[in-house]
Amino acid sequence: FPGRDELVAEQKRRQAAKIAGKPQHVQVQLGTVKWKRAEEKVAKAEKAQQQWAKSSFKTRRLLLRIIQKYVLEHQREICVVSAKDSGKPMLDAAFGEILTTCEKIRWLLAEGEKALKPEKRSAGSMMFYKSARVEFHPLGVIGAIVLIVRCLSE
Repeated sequence: FPGRDELVAEQKRRQAAKIAGKPQHVQVQLGTVKWKRAEEKVAKAEKAQQQWAKSSFKTRRLLLRIIQKYVLEHQREICVVSAKDSGKPMLDAAFGEILTTCEKIRWLLAEGEKALKPEKRSAGSMMFYKSARVEFHPLGVIGAIVLIVRCLSE
């Protein structure tokens, strides 16, 4: 196992390190983020998620509408970044990012609350004396830095 000095050195190296956004198909760097700043953003997201977990679906609907409005007002910038990152044409970026994101938000506004409600299920014929149900609970912040090009809506 590494000693304390090695752990401290690794922590300092990570804090000074940068995460670069550079698509493989083009040699243009989209930007960098300091590792420490990324860790701060995750900590901020974890704190916000604690409040989000307690929020009503009315509050969540409001935020989803704000996000949808932002996406529609900034669709050109979103498509430009997507096109630079993935190499796809602007039209494909519009269909792949804007349309799918807005449709996902529309579905969540219409069906999200119903889909997240506890649901009774059969426990099976061998367990006729038991009952079963499925419940959804917010689990926290999940993040990924991936090489695969992903749609904004995911």
